[in-house]
Amino acid sequence: MAAKKLPSLRVQEHQEAMDFLRMAESTNNPAIAKIAASMAQERMRHRQDQENKISPGLAVGLVTLIGVAAVVGCGFTLVRYPERTAIEISGIIVGIAVLLIGSYALFSGHLTQANFMIIFKWFTDHIKSIFSRSDTTDAVSLSAEGANQSETKLKK
Repeated sequence: MAAKKLPSLRVQEHQEAMDFLRMAESTNNPAIAKIAASMAQERMRHRQDQENKISPGLAVGLVTLIGVAAVVGCGFTLVRYPERTAIEISGIIVGIAVLLIGSYALFSGHLTQANFMIIFKWFTDHIKSIFSRSDTTDAVSLSAEGANQSETKLKK
């Protein structure tokens, strides 16, 4: 006795959508046709959503890799550069890591586009604040240098 091989879930889902479309075409009742067409569209959208997601294992692996790379990068900058510069570079590294983790969460289906845009806006504001702080600090240090040079000229 040979066992009958069942079609894959993808094929079954496609068949369901096609059945709904056939039902929408064959019925004379416009309400049933509208509901059947919307159900077919919902099935197809669900299938596309499932196909577009990256696997959870891959997402976890990539997030872990990004986290480790961010920690190593921050540690390297703290050892290599002066404290203020290292903190600014570390802030950029952390911002990029959060943005990448958010994109993996978006592609794996765990984050909505609206929430990803909130993360993206935070990232751009974070980068702007880092550069505005460094511009303000540079301007203050330049004016302090100018004041020190003026005092030295007056003393001479």
